[in-house]
Amino acid sequence: MTYHNYIAVIGRLHGDDDDHPRVYEQTTVADARQLFVNDVRSDNGVSESAVVEAYEFANVYIGYVLTSASPINIEEN
Repeated sequence: MTYHNYIAVIGRLHGDDDDHPRVYEQTTVADARQLFVNDVRSDNGVSESAVVEAYEFANVYIGYVLTSASPINIEEN
């Protein structure tokens, strides 16, 4: 298991038009991907029961995962 200083995960919740980034520190790529999914669902009020029932609106799509030894700054417009 490889830990990275910084990991940027970029993706979106089903139905969103735009991707959104999140940065995680001192973790693995697999853990950062799961954290991203959990964070996006939580921010959008997707319930655990919707996930268990496999409703399409609960799907999270990850487009990019970037790792870096230096801090990653995200600027959103």
